[in-house]
This record gives sequence, structure tokens and C-alpha cells, in this order.
Amino acid sequence: MQQQKDDDKKKLKQTHIIFRHGDRAPKHNYYHIDNNTSDISIEETREEGFARSPNRTDEATSETLFWKLQMPSARILQQLNAVAPISNSSMEKLGGSKSYPYQCLTMLGITTSIQLGEQLRRRYQSLLDSPTLANSTLIQARATYYTRCVQTCQSFLVGFLNLNNNNNNISQPSLSSGVSIFVEDPSKIDNLTIPQIGSLCKLKFPGAYNIYKEYKKSRVKKIRSSSSTFSPLFNYYKKSLNNDKNAGNMIMGTFDFLQSHDNHNFKQPESLSSCIPQFISLVSKNYWNFFHATSHRISAPLIEIIIQDMQKSNTEPLNNAKIYLYSAHDSSVMGVTSGVYRIFDAEEIFNVRDWPAYNSYVSLELWCDTDDEKNLYIRCVFNNDESKFLPLERFITLWEQQKKMPLIIGDINEF
Repeated sequence: MQQQKDDDKKKLKQTHIIFRHGDRAPKHNYYHIDNNTSDISIEETREEGFARSPNRTDEATSETLFWKLQMPSARILQQLNAVAPISNSSMEKLGGSKSYPYQCLTMLGITTSIQLGEQLRRRYQSLLDSPTLANSTLIQARATYYTRCVQTCQSFLVGFLNLNNNNNNISQPSLSSGVSIFVEDPSKIDNLTIPQIGSLCKLKFPGAYNIYKEYKKSRVKKIRSSSSTFSPLFNYYKKSLNNDKNAGNMIMGTFDFLQSHDNHNFKQPESLSSCIPQFISLVSKNYWNFFHATSHRISAPLIEIIIQDMQKSNTEPLNNAKIYLYSAHDSSVMGVTSGVYRIFDAEEIFNVRDWPAYNSYVSLELWCDTDDEKNLYIRCVFNNDESKFLPLERFITLWEQQKKMPLIIGDINEF
């Protein structure tokens, strides 16, 4: 009730939305034979009306065919490129372009990204109603260097700007938002702003990345020590935890396999119904703990740019966009959320325990008093859960204090 009263006395001036890409295929074919596979054959299973082939090569072929059938048509992708072209690169140069269908956005991912755009259009309608600004001035868009993130941003804009007339498809021959998308090239380290464990963390914050490797080791240790719980899962897919060099990657490959198949009604045997939720929960908490320990560094480039744009809202109102979009990854949403939730006292408001689903988002909103636009406030929204308002200057002070905290390994075994 108090939040509603605060909203009534303020008006929205600007928002920065960081969102995870939509549904995608796994990063690689989990059934491929490699050095981490114990043998070629897998257990033939007939349970609950479904069967698996005992031949791993057949499984790998079926897996690829399944994901190819989930991909959007070339026509759809062409229409998305018309919605919002890349301003500084080309799609074929981006990550995921050479691994088709793996790592690529599915048609389901396009649909749910359009729906996210429609949802947030309702939240930010007041900003979109500007009579004097064209979309190219009103909205700025960035994405990480992956096809799925660019296509998610394009799909989001279809819904956000109501380009498809609420048909939930993009069947019209030509749609243009007037917005172009800037992609962050990982080879240009100084230009990286969107937090992620890959390029930005590894290249720009090696200290934080070294801490990530410690959390990775703790994950392997915890799962190995709980072999009675998790062995059924790895034995079922003939994966081994014995190889120290590959165990961490194999664990995350399994996590990615389970998460990416979950949206597609992939049926797991009843014998795994207990260990899979425990496995997902363990990995999720371990990752969140890593971000809680390091996000004040790895989210700093983006948060400081957001602060600068908010400060310009009064000094340079005509040269400043009102809506900033950042299409990225789960680690990006986790990094920004971890970077600010303590400042907003939102520990009991935001879900910083479970893995953020596809199309999860976190936004930092700039507000002002209705009767005095010089009084600026900031609020954080994480998947529709809203923090309290803070005066912008108070937020900046607390952020500067937090940013100076050392990198530490905290809660590394508490998951």
C-alpha cells in the first residue's frame, strides 16, 4: 500500500532493462561421445510409455533433429533483422552462428520474448507515450555477442512497440522499430559493460574470474561428496565425475541439458524425480553465492553507465534516451541483481536463490517527484518484484561504498 502511495507522488523518467535471452537449444549435444563418456552404449529404458535407444549415436542424431525442429524459419529471422538491425557487426560473426542448432534461440524463445516486450510495454507505457521522440532517440539497445541475444532483443521490440498488433507472431512482411542494436565485441575489452562470466568477467576482472574457479571446484566437491544423491543422474546419462579436468564442465553441461529441455516437456524417468530438483537447487545457490561475493566488481561497468545516464536526465534531457535495453544472459541478470539488492534492502523481496528463467529481467528505474523533477529517485524491479525507492544520490553513495569492498570468497561451501 505504501509503495502505491509513493508511486502516486512520483513520475517515471527513465528505465534500464537487463533481460535474459529467450528459450534456446543447449550449448552442445549432450549425447556426443567424448573423453568424459564412460562407454558408447547407454541404458535402454522403457518407463512411463517412452523408450530410449541403447545406441548413443542414435540419441545424438535424434537430439540434433529435435532442436532443428524448434528453430524459427529463415523468413522469421529475416523479419526480425528488419525490426532492429545490428549497428556495428553482422549476425554471421556472432557467437552461436556456427553451432546451429545448438546455442540458438528457438521459436518458443521468440514468442516468449515478444510476450515479455508486451508485458513491459504496459509497465513503461508512460515513457513510450512521448510525442516528440522517435523510437531511435527514445530507445537505446545493446546485446552481448550472441545471435540469441540479438534475436531476443529484436523479438522484445516487436512486443514492446506493438509492431505485430498483438498477434503474437511476426507474419507481416516488413516490420521496423527504428531502433538499431549495438553488440558488445569481446575483443574490445574497454567497451564491455554487460556482466557475464564469459568475456567481461574473464578478461576484465581476472580476480573475480579466479574466484569463480574456486566456486566451480566447490561445486564439484559438493556433488562428489553427495554421490548417493546424484549418482543416479550421472549414471543414467553415462557421465563420469572422475576426471578432475572435465568434471566441472560436465556438471554444468548436465545442468544446461536439464534446464534447456525443461521448457519442452522432456520427460525424465521417475527414478530421477528426486535428485534433479536437488541438483538444480545446489548449482543455483552456488552461482548466486559467487555473484553475491563478486558482483560489486563485475556489474560495476554497467551500473556506473546507468548512473551517468540517470544523472543526465535533467542536465541533457533532449540528448538522453528514456528506455535502455540490454539483452544478455542469466549471469547478466544475476550479476546486476546481486550488485544492488542489498542497497535496496531487497533480500526478502527478490528471489536470489533460484536460477533465473528464460526472459527473466531486472530493471533500474529513475523517478522524480511529480511537482519537482529535480528530486530524483531510483527503484529496482526484479521479475515484477519491486524494491523501495531510494534518492538517487543516496544510492550512488551506497554504491560507491560497496564498490570499494574487497573481493572475497564468501559462502563458498554453504549450498
